[in-house]
Amino acid sequence: MKKLSLRELQLVTLDILKYFDKVCAKNNIQYSLGGGTLIGAVRNSGFIPWDDDIDVYMHRDQYEKFVKIWNNEKHDQYELSLAEDIHGMISGEMTKIFDKNTTLIDTKGRKSGIFIDIFIWDGVPNEPDVIYKVMKKHRRLKLRFSSCRKRWYKAKDNTLIKSMFAKLSNYLFNKMMLNLKRFQDKYPIDKTEYIGLVLSDYGGWKKSYMPKKYFDSVVYLDFEDSKFPVMNGYHEHLTMYYGDYMKLPPENEQKPQHTIEAYVLD
Repeated sequence: MKKLSLRELQLVTLDILKYFDKVCAKNNIQYSLGGGTLIGAVRNSGFIPWDDDIDVYMHRDQYEKFVKIWNNEKHDQYELSLAEDIHGMISGEMTKIFDKNTTLIDTKGRKSGIFIDIFIWDGVPNEPDVIYKVMKKHRRLKLRFSSCRKRWYKAKDNTLIKSMFAKLSNYLFNKMMLNLKRFQDKYPIDKTEYIGLVLSDYGGWKKSYMPKKYFDSVVYLDFEDSKFPVMNGYHEHLTMYYGDYMKLPPENEQKPQHTIEAYVLD
């Protein structure tokens, strides 16, 4: 295996993004660069120099269209890990696309391929208390499920304890998905005027919902050697979420946040 520098890691994630972008462009699927990647596009025309991942945003309906198309095609180098899969790396939270020819060790000691993250925006009401209530319930179920799944995976095969944790994990996962489905049915994204990161941003819930008009369409900005779509209201979104996002963070925060080591396989 070859150990990668931060810049080499960035270029691997950029290749994943380009592949993802081709699938979306070919099938008329809308998405936007998100999070630190979006800041990088606006402020740096590329990666924030110390950033070690790529984030993209998708509306729920566009995301479901993407998953259906992805699953009907062959992808030799890349693999999708779904938020709605009980065995997904971050079940109930976000979807990832992995490069199967790489290995990454994150700050929690987990091993995977190098990846990009897909954050899913659901339709929400313009009622903060309602949003917080459903996000709090989802987070509680997600934490319980994750704890049970960890014990399920660690238990010895063909033992009673493994069977028990498997059943409990499935019960909690199905309950979590059912609660989400009920919420999504009540606030379908094509009918709401607001969208939120219901699955993934409990800690920043007050900032992680916004008028859907911020993401009604996309514009294209330079990012490294290509152009990628960003939501039309990127300035309003970034200002709401980060404040003065053009200002650099303190020097002691200018370092990778997610990765310890990354490798390309032989």
